[in-house]
Amino acid sequence: MVHTPVHASWLNQVEISFSVVQRKVGPPNDFTNLTEVRDRLRTFEDRYNATAQPSVNADISLSASSCDHSLSCVASISLR
Repeated sequence: MVHTPVHASWLNQVEISFSVVQRKVGPPNDFTNLTEVRDRLRTFEDRYNATAQPSVNADISLSASSCDHSLSCVASISLR
């Protein structure tokens, strides 16, 4: 039996990665043999690793005061 997390955020990230590869590298039917697939994937991997940047949201930190402020904003909007 396989136990997966209650939320699937990790699986969503995997699906997004496969989607990017398929769009950038090409559909599987575009290749005549596995050597072409391997070469194209390695070329994509090298280029992607050379140009990849961290997510813009990666350095966001939350403090108690920022959470309280956000919650009060949401509360004031929902009360209108």
